[in-house]
Amino acid sequence: MSKTLMTALRLALAGALIFTLYAAFAPSPDAPDILLWDKAAHFAAFFTLAILAALSFPRAPLLVIGVALSVLGAAIEIIQGLPAVHRDRDVVDWLVDTAAVILALWPGPLRGARARLRQPEIETESAAPPDEPTGR
Repeated sequence: MSKTLMTALRLALAGALIFTLYAAFAPSPDAPDILLWDKAAHFAAFFTLAILAALSFPRAPLLVIGVALSVLGAAIEIIQGLPAVHRDRDVVDWLVDTAAVILALWPGPLRGARARLRQPEIETESAAPPDEPTGR
């Protein structure tokens, strides 16, 4: 697939990851409140991260992506439990994160898109005229 598309997908993933981490670690009054329910925000963030990761790295096994994102969710909750962060640790948040990742990475819907992204880019033939015979 085109390098431009892969770069765009990876930049989107990086942006989503940065936003997720900011939302997770910003002091409560400064944290963005996009959705009214905390669990819906967790689900939306990790569902988005999972889709973007699966498309950004089409050759990576979905299980590896899923485990990595679930570990990220657990790490966020552990860090939020530290007194210096002034946030609440909630194991249910991690369960919601993991459920979102599982649903996003369910093999069916992503299979076709990942297969297309794994295909090498087809180069178009150059518009240059063919070489003329040498006359030997």
